[in-house]
Formats: sequence, C-alpha cells, structure tokens
Amino acid sequence: MAVTFLTDEDGKLYVKTVNGVAPDENGNVEVEAGSGGNLDGAVLYTAQKPTEEQKAQARENIGAVSEKLFGDIAEQVDKLNAEIFPEPPKNLYDPSTITSGYIASAGGAIVTSTSYFTTDYIYVPAGQSILFTPQIRKFLAYREATKDPISTSHVANSTQNYVFTATENCYVRASFDTQFADVAWIKYVDVDYFNRINIASFGDSIAFGDGNGGTGIADVVADYLEAKVWEYAKGGATIGWDATDAESEHDAVKRQNIQYQVAKCISEHTDAPGIILLNGGTNDNGHGVELGEITVGYDAEIDNTTYCGGLETIIKTLKNAYPEAILIFVISHRMGSRNNEKQDSFAEKALEICNKWSVGVADVFHRSNFNTWLSAYHKYTNQTTDSPNGDKTHPTQEGYEKFYLPVVVDEIRRLKLLD
Repeated sequence: MAVTFLTDEDGKLYVKTVNGVAPDENGNVEVEAGSGGNLDGAVLYTAQKPTEEQKAQARENIGAVSEKLFGDIAEQVDKLNAEIFPEPPKNLYDPSTITSGYIASAGGAIVTSTSYFTTDYIYVPAGQSILFTPQIRKFLAYREATKDPISTSHVANSTQNYVFTATENCYVRASFDTQFADVAWIKYVDVDYFNRINIASFGDSIAFGDGNGGTGIADVVADYLEAKVWEYAKGGATIGWDATDAESEHDAVKRQNIQYQVAKCISEHTDAPGIILLNGGTNDNGHGVELGEITVGYDAEIDNTTYCGGLETIIKTLKNAYPEAILIFVISHRMGSRNNEKQDSFAEKALEICNKWSVGVADVFHRSNFNTWLSAYHKYTNQTTDSPNGDKTHPTQEGYEKFYLPVVVDEIRRLKLLD
C-alpha cells in the first residue's frame, strides 16, 4: 500500500522511515495493508486509520489553506466590484428641503407655484462643477458670505442637464417642474466631464422620457457611459414631416418634427457628437403618417412627409453633418397601445433603411423581450390615472435600464466605440 507523507518545514512533524524503510523521491512507502509499525522521528502510524492528532493537524492545515485561498479570492472580488460598480455619486438634491415655486429673476425672488419646486441652498466651492439633471427651469448662484444673488449666473429658461462651474465659493439654487421631483439629480462632476462623449438625442416621448420625468434613452445611456446629452427629443414628435407643426411660432411645437430637431442641433453645434441616438415611429404609427417607400440609390428625390422618406432624410442629413459620429437608430419596444401590424411594417422598413445607409440599429423591438401586449410587462411603463397598471407605451426608469440600455450599449460596443 502506498502512503504519502507531507514534510512540515517547521520541523513539527516529519517521517524518516516506516518499519525501517525510507520514503522514495515521491514521498511513498510500501507497506502491507492494515499493518502497523514504528515511525522513526514521529508517532505510531496505522495506514488504515489516522490518529486524532493527525486529523486535528490535517484540519488545521486545510483551514489555513482555505483561509488563504478564499481570503485572497474575496479580496480580489471586492476590488473588481469596486472598479466595475464604483460608489455612486452623492445626490445633493434633498426633497425634504424644497420650496414650492420658482426663481423669478436674477434678484432671487421666489414666485409661489404648485407647478415648480426650488431647491435649498447647495454649497459649491470655487472651481467645482455641478450637474443638474434631467431638467431645470431656473437657476441662480449666491455669494458664500451674504447669500446675495450673483446676477450673472441666472438661467431664465428650461435647460437639459445643466452644468455650472463656480468661479468663487458660493451657494446655488435651482427650480424645476414638479414632475421631476422623484428623479432629480444634482451632483458634483469632475473637470473631465467636459471632455466626455457628447450624445445627441433625437426622437419622440420614448427618447425624451415622458413617462420617466424627462429621463429618456440618451440619459440612461449617458449615466452608464458618464457622457453628456444634447437633448432635442420631444413628446409627440414624428419622423414624417408635419407642415402644420413646422409653421408654428413656438419652438416646442416645431420640435414635434424630428427633422426640425436635427436641423436645430446642426445649427447650434458645429462640433460633432460622439454618439447620435435617433428614435421615432411611435407617433407616425398613431397619427396616420404614411409608411411610404424606400428610395433607390442615394441621390433620388425623397418624400420627407412619409415615414420612410422622413427617416432617409434624417439619416442622410446627420451623416453629412457629422460623418465621424456613431449613429444608431433605436427601434422602440413592441407596444400594446399601437397597431401591431403597423409596428411590424415600420420596424422592418427601419431595418432596411438603416442597412441601406450603413447605420447601427439598437433593435429593442425584436431583441429586448419588452412586449407590452403582455400584461406582465405593463409594470415597466408609466402608471397614469387612466392606466394604473402602466400605459404600455412610456418606459419607467426600470424599463429603460432593463430593456433599452443593454441593447443600445451592445450596439455601441459592436461599433467599436467601447472596449
């Protein structure tokens, strides 16, 4: 019977011979099964049954090895988790200290209103940048010592993902729509924030996040990538051109044309975004916009009033304006609130058009499992008075993170923007 002996380097227990036979180079000694014998330099040993002392020593050795092995593994796992899932930044917004109303002017007066909230004073040291998301209505900074308004800091209009950098130690306050009360984020950002990827967002309420307090597709992706958003999406917008909306005096109405959103962005940004997320079709389906036909070639005349013509127009315009940008068309989830056959037709045409124009596709419609014809998925959409279980259309934060984010990020990775 071959018996292997372990040598303890500290000299506490070792074997010189068994019945006068020394171990071979592998530490084995041949003995007859069941036999006993004298150990030279150790204790009496029986091959069939170790002593209690040997059992205790073995348990001690195993315990020491396990502690070292699994202790090291646990340490490495903790380190890896810290790198992959860093501690989230602190939200400086405190809902318990907000005031009803909004900042009326650079003088700092608060006008009472049930439609808006204003934050308490938030301290910002000199040189520090602070981000307000998803959208603020008014903004004002105040001097540290006196809390007198710094009039030059005043922001009078709604601004998406606003960033303020303090030139002196100061306090700041911001006013925002009450609809953002549950999703508002105010956080310090590094100087590197200004060197991060810009994501240009175009589309309808799914892109903008109407069912999620204004946090839409691009915002969720930007949080994941630590990017910045140029938000042009607008609830109710269509891909097919609407002449009535286009003739409006109000920019908010004009932006219900996604083609107008694109033109507006190009006029305001000569620098190219790193990523363009384009979405649309839900309202084309619901508002009776004709599906249309895909043109032949790249120079044919396009009827931009149809879905196909509008999408080709938008893509061609964006690729000519920002040829270096990663352009991705996001096909929305299958909705129980829209004509199902039309959804299939619009989605298939979108895939054909994107293939023709060499555009990436984040195909939430086919690839995400998000199908609100099934009641189990209603909870991932916005709950309203008329639809307390979910409106089947507008994703919640969980809906975006669970179904949209993985598909969009996967497409970004495929296009080699991420490692």
